[in-house]
Amino acid sequence: MNNNKILQNKEYYSYIEENYLYIPPEIQELLGNSFVITHGLDETLWLFNPDAWKRFYDKLRALPLDNKITRSFVRFFMISATELKLESNNRVDLPDYLLRFWGKNFRVVIRNNRRFDPSKGVCLEIVLNMEK
Repeated sequence: MNNNKILQNKEYYSYIEENYLYIPPEIQELLGNSFVITHGLDETLWLFNPDAWKRFYDKLRALPLDNKITRSFVRFFMISATELKLESNNRVDLPDYLLRFWGKNFRVVIRNNRRFDPSKGVCLEIVLNMEK
């Protein structure tokens, strides 16, 4: 499957209901049944398929930890990272700590994370737009 074609300039709308995030079928096809979610940059969450998470994790581990800012950067991603399994109805149960961090009043947009090359694994970002 060509991840570039599916993700290019397209956004998928989703929702969170009772701590469950609905994953659209097109996104499920890209991520598979198991993926990693973590805090992202710019008030987002990031979803990684296993290959993309391994690459990202390896890059984080390779950073020099003798600098306080670098340690904080690595900790930011690692402390919230958790593996989630997709349930039969295309939902995942989000960890409480992510919901506490973000609250519950938002709509969800899932899109390509342009910081990552889709040919090297899938990393999507969830943009949480606060409802007025």
